[in-house]
Amino acid sequence: MLQITRTLSSAEILALHTTAIVLVPAPGTNRKIIPMQFAMSLHAGGTPYAGGSDLNYLIGAGGGGLVATVGDAGIITQAADFEQVTAKTALGELAASAANTLNQALSIKASGAAFTAGNGTVTLQIFYAVIQSN
Repeated sequence: MLQITRTLSSAEILALHTTAIVLVPAPGTNRKIIPMQFAMSLHAGGTPYAGGSDLNYLIGAGGGGLVATVGDAGIITQAADFEQVTAKTALGELAASAANTLNQALSIKASGAAFTAGNGTVTLQIFYAVIQSN
């Protein structure tokens, strides 16, 4: 199993509704990313975030890719440090055309409204596998 840790800055959190952030780069021809577990830690700043929307992890962002909602806006808008871990069993079954998942990056993006005002950071830890697909 592979693992990556990425901390999102306040500026990145505030822009998540318009800008997907690549967490795991595209794995190469005929290979795909299989997410296993996600951990999210909010490191609250002096000003909590407001508003926002669910956070989606995307493989093959755009038409037909995989989408898993793994964090809701309530995690990011906490006034104090907060953690969430989501295991593979909680992700449910994800299905998409192979053409939309082969050699596609894993990213995160807010599903709708923007987060506003806050100044904390979020650390994401993703455990995943990369498999060959014929």
